Amino acid sequence: MINQFSKKIDALRKSKIAFHSIDRIEFKSIYLQYPTNDDAGMSRAKDKIVFQEMSFNFPTDENILIEGSMGSGRSSLLKLLAGLVIPTRGSYFINDCDFAQMSFEEFLPYRLYIGYAFDYGGLLANRTLRDNLLIPLLYHNQMKSSEAEARVKGMLDVFKITGHENQRPASVSGAMRKATVVARSFILHPEMLILDDPFVGLDDEQGKNIVELIGVHRRQYGLRHVFYTTRYERFVKMLGGRSIVLANSKITGLEKEDVRRPA
Repeated sequence: MINQFSKKIDALRKSKIAFHSIDRIEFKSIYLQYPTNDDAGMSRAKDKIVFQEMSFNFPTDENILIEGSMGSGRSSLLKLLAGLVIPTRGSYFINDCDFAQMSFEEFLPYRLYIGYAFDYGGLLANRTLRDNLLIPLLYHNQMKSSEAEARVKGMLDVFKITGHENQRPASVSGAMRKATVVARSFILHPEMLILDDPFVGLDDEQGKNIVELIGVHRRQYGLRHVFYTTRYERFVKMLGGRSIVLANSKITGLEKEDVRRPA
């Protein structure tokens, strides 16, 4: 059984060759509901409803800032885009394929094109920072180990992690963990990059490095779509692009073009 599953995963990895590009990103009637903890037991009536009937055709080939008040669902929206959360109902289309109807294995070829950085956490606690960056490359069998090591070393340098790479997450600062999470989102050279509050906890140099790295990946490595949240206006101005606003299960704001221009 294990061998059969491994062969299936290998076949799906190879199918990445046939999957050329992410050209369409769309939500149709998305309904998302999270269970809440209740000492008296779980009650569907008390489950937290995050989105109801949300439909939106996302812009592509741009840097898109997702804005909204606290509790509006920005992080949940990013997790949906990354395929980390499955909608309770509705459809999430990448090109003409509905992710909401896919199994984990079926979504894998798409997942290889998506880089995601958590707002908090997301690292394997029992692995070093270096291993946390290396594992995606080795797990997805993207390159030889020597090439993977070279790519990881480059990210360690860019994010100022060098010198701490052999430590585990619990042994380093929150800023160092955050830098590693953001660095990992770039490691597979994604076509779609999803960053949840990527600048928080980082110094100005690291923040500028993220902005520059996005530019480099757009020019050299096929990065096309960037979705992010942040509270730092200076980095928004550096990234440019447009912003959309999330409120009451609706996304608005795209009628204003280039609302965020580079400084």
